[in-house]
Amino acid sequence: MASRLRRRCRVPAEGYFPVRNSGGKAVDLALLAIGYALQGELDQACARGREAVDLAGSLDSARAITYIRRLLGELAPHDHEDQVRGFRTYAQAALPALQQRASRR
Repeated sequence: MASRLRRRCRVPAEGYFPVRNSGGKAVDLALLAIGYALQGELDQACARGREAVDLAGSLDSARAITYIRRLLGELAPHDHEDQVRGFRTYAQAALPALQQRASRR
């Protein structure tokens, strides 16, 4: 799954991204992280998710926030894992839009 998403995102190798705008990179990273989460590769999912959060934090990209929110949803069954709890805390602290939406529920 992650390799299919990597191809879809045009990411030929880990750590390399073609020249794109930051919003596109944040979305690509979030999609890659979702693929890792679906495969149960929590360390990779959280690492790529943090990269997406870092990029999205400097933007106002609703699309990036949407995919990061989806990543958090995919990771929810693993909330008992330290790296997932740490990523969730990190994402919510770095991206107030995630907290604002959660507080409306």
